Amino acid sequence: MDGLNESPRVLFAPGKNCTSVARANHASAIIDGEQYFADLKTALESAKSQVVFVGWDFDTRISLEGGARGQSLRRFIVTLLRHNKALHIYILKWNFEAIKVLFRGRMIFTIIRWMISNRLRIKFDSIHPIGASHHQKLVVVDGNLAFCGGIDATSGRWDTREHADNAPRRLTPDEKPAEPWHDMSMVFDGPAAEQVHEVASDRWERATGKPLPKVREDAAWPFGEAATFTNVDIALARTRGEYQGAPSIRENEALFLDMIANAKRFLYAENQYFASRTIAAAIARRLQEDDPPEFVIVMPKTADGWLEQVAMDTARSQLVAMIGALDPRRRFRIYHPFTKSGAAIYVHAKLTIVDDQIIRIGSTNMNNRSLGFDSECDVAIDAAAAGDETVRDAIRSIRMSLLAEHLDCEQSELARLVDCKSMISAIEKLRSPRRSLRPFEQEENAELAEYIASHNLLDPIDEDELACELQTRPRRLRDRFKKHGSKRS
Repeated sequence: MDGLNESPRVLFAPGKNCTSVARANHASAIIDGEQYFADLKTALESAKSQVVFVGWDFDTRISLEGGARGQSLRRFIVTLLRHNKALHIYILKWNFEAIKVLFRGRMIFTIIRWMISNRLRIKFDSIHPIGASHHQKLVVVDGNLAFCGGIDATSGRWDTREHADNAPRRLTPDEKPAEPWHDMSMVFDGPAAEQVHEVASDRWERATGKPLPKVREDAAWPFGEAATFTNVDIALARTRGEYQGAPSIRENEALFLDMIANAKRFLYAENQYFASRTIAAAIARRLQEDDPPEFVIVMPKTADGWLEQVAMDTARSQLVAMIGALDPRRRFRIYHPFTKSGAAIYVHAKLTIVDDQIIRIGSTNMNNRSLGFDSECDVAIDAAAAGDETVRDAIRSIRMSLLAEHLDCEQSELARLVDCKSMISAIEKLRSPRRSLRPFEQEENAELAEYIASHNLLDPIDEDELACELQTRPRRLRDRFKKHGSKRS
C-alpha cells in the first residue's frame, strides 16, 4: 500500500504554505523526551558563542537526564557560562506562563539574577493578541543548529519510548511521578537552522525592541554520524495572530490543507487536539471520494486540564460525528495510546506524515488557536524535493517505528501487515488489551460542554472556517450547527 507509482510534485510554496525552504546538511527526527534532552545537552555543550531558547515554558529545575536529583538545568547553564566566557544565552518565554515561576521554589531568584545578567538574558514575551499564547518551541545554537518541535525545556516532558508504568526517572522537579508523555521534535543544521534563528530574532526584537546578535559558527554536526536525513531541503511554516500592525500569518493552516488535499494513500498524524473545523472539513471532502486515502490520528484520550477537556474534547466529538456521517468506507480513525497497566499516555507530539513522502514536525495543533491565533513554528521535509528514495525510506521508517512503539509490537511484523493490507487493518490486527492503541469512543456531551465547544470560548473560529465546515456537514448536523455555532468569540 505504500508504493506510489507516479512522481509526486513538490508541495512547498513559500509565501503560501511556508515562509522559506532552505537546505539542511543533517536533520534528525527526535522521538520522546529522553532522546530530546540528551540531544539538547550535547548541542548545548557544543555551543561556541550563542544559545537561544524560545518557548511556551521554561523550568530551570528540571534535569536533562530525567529524575529529580540529577544536575538541574540551572546548574548546567551556569556551568556552560563559567567554562566558556564567549558564550551568551538568550531565553524568551511566554509572559502568561511566568506566573508559574512564583510556585517553583527558588526559581524566582534565578530568573531575577538572569534578567540583569550581561551574558544570560531572559525576557517574557507579551506581544500577542489578547487571549493568545506564544507556543513555539525552538532552540538555536550558534545560529547553525536548531531544534523545532513540540517539546519545551520544562517539567513533565521527559519520558522514554517504553512509557513504562511507574518509571523511576519520570519525575517532576518536586520528585512526584509524572504522567506518561509522548512527544516529538526535529534537530537540523545549515541554512535551514539559520531560518529558525531569523524567526527567533524576530520574536526577540518584537518583545524587547532589539534583534538578537546575528551569529553563524561553522561547526561539525555534534551527534556523530547519527542523522535521519542528509542534504535535504526543509520548509519552515509559521502561525501568528494579527497584532500591533503585524499581519496574521496562517502558513501552518495552509500546509495542513495542502497535505490533506495531496494525500493519495494515507495521512498519519499525531496531535494533541483535533478541534479545527477547517481541517475536519478538508478531511470530510476527501472521504467522499470514490477511493479516499486513510486518515489515522493518534492523540490523547482527553485533553490536559478541565477547561481544555470541556472545550477540545467536546469539539472533537462534534467533528468526529460530522466526519463519521461522510465516511462510509471507514477510512478515518482516531486512536489513543495506553501503557501496559492501562494508563493513558499523553500525546503532545505534533507530527504529520503523508504517503511517506512528506514529514512535518512542529508545535502546531489541529485546533483554531494554532492555525491563526497563537505563535507556532513547524518544519517539513518533502521527499519529492530530494529526488532520493532514501528520504522516503527514512520517513517510512519513522512512521513504522512510531506505530510499533504505540502498539508495542515488532516493527517487522507491522511492516509486513501494512505492506499486505492497509495501515488501519494492520493497527486493528495488532491491537491488544495491554500496552497498545485503543480506538476513540464517542461520548454524549453535557450541556455545558456543548455550549463551550459550539461557541468556541477557548478555541476562536473565524467566519471563513465556519463557512468551510458548513459546506461539508450533512443537513441534520448542518442545521444544528447553524443554531449553536454561528457566533464569533
